[in-house]
Amino acid sequence: MYQLIGENKNRPIINLNVSDNDMLNSFEKLIANKSKLREQAIASRNFAIKHHDTIKIAQEYIDFWKSKM
Repeated sequence: MYQLIGENKNRPIINLNVSDNDMLNSFEKLIANKSKLREQAIASRNFAIKHHDTIKIAQEYIDFWKSKM
């Protein structure tokens, strides 16, 4: 996913699979590294601001469709 959006540095997303064991392992890692939760929360917010800004996304759609005309 990160390659699709050109993100090389900020990769805060936790990839959860639907299996119980995978989710349990992911949550155990989070609990074991509580000190990094704040850092990850900040990185996640910065990621959302950078890649999900409504004005930016709308402009990307406009640019895309203009290029098809």
